[in-house]
Amino acid sequence: MGNYNRCFFKNKKIVFERDNHKCQCCGISEDGNGNNKLIAHHVDVDTRNNSPSNLITLCFQCHQSLHAKYTKYVLRRSNIYKLFADDINFGEFGKNLIYGAAKKIVKKQFNGRPKLFFNIKKQR
Repeated sequence: MGNYNRCFFKNKKIVFERDNHKCQCCGISEDGNGNNKLIAHHVDVDTRNNSPSNLITLCFQCHQSLHAKYTKYVLRRSNIYKLFADDINFGEFGKNLIYGAAKKIVKKQFNGRPKLFFNIKKQR
């Protein structure tokens, strides 16, 4: 995790507000119960560079996936938004994690009947 200074924590708050408290990869927000934890990721992978322009809000799942998929060299040299855009399914990990849990809860509450609850109509 690293030794972060006051500047990091101050800028982390600024960045979370700038990013509307949502993961910039999959769009998930924290739920207040410790799930969907949001993280300030260092875009250039340099934990000493705590400038708001070098921080981006990611959920724990997308952050872990990002570091598992790309080396520090690739992350340092690439535009993070381009990495997300190039792999259209990248942010689906975080979305599916939450979607799956919500689907189980709703099915349990309604005895597995509301199949239409999760159907999303396509917009024209």
